[in-house]
Amino acid sequence: EAETAMRELTATSMEVETFVGNHEVTRGGEPLAPTFDIDGVTILRDGVRVVDVPGLRIVQFDSTVPGRYAGTYSRCADDVVDAVAEADGPALLLTHHHPQPLPVPHHWPPGVPSPDANRFFDRVVSANPRVLMSCGHTHRHRRHDHGPMVITEVGSTLHFPGTWAGYAVHEGGIRQVVRRVAAPDAIAWTEATARSVLRVWKRWSPGRIGDRCFSIAW
Repeated sequence: EAETAMRELTATSMEVETFVGNHEVTRGGEPLAPTFDIDGVTILRDGVRVVDVPGLRIVQFDSTVPGRYAGTYSRCADDVVDAVAEADGPALLLTHHHPQPLPVPHHWPPGVPSPDANRFFDRVVSANPRVLMSCGHTHRHRRHDHGPMVITEVGSTLHFPGTWAGYAVHEGGIRQVVRRVAAPDAIAWTEATARSVLRVWKRWSPGRIGDRCFSIAW
């Protein structure tokens, strides 16, 4: 799967940035770094990476905890806060784990407990109020607001509805647009996964339209 991903991603002119998720650090997970390194793509683990593009600073950080499905923002918090504080303008944070609404998980998979997440968001907002954070892990779509900061969960190309998100940066803000995969064989698979969890997944994962596509004015 890693070889297929790298073949597809490096066949384009896009710059590729990658970081680990829970499947790479839990027991039985395969190390992806050797496969990615062959194509010159460095996978981020246990740290922070900053990429500046016109109008935006992109800050990637590792939220995984070795051996666990749940995550943490605390380990990289100091470096993330410094990175957004030193940005010339807005920042986009990218990580794997989502923030839980509660201190304990109430749905699978577990993310970052709310006390840990809220402390982190408070620090980020104090350093730079113009921040959007995008994460995955849940394979569903949700938007959360923490003061001026927006946190978004983005679905998976693997499961219904079979999606990915793109970001368009404008002079006055940023826009998230979610698109579905279009290959007929891929759609056939994602439609099959819609029947998961006693057919609840088809209604649970997409979220509201405003969770998927929205604009933020900065």
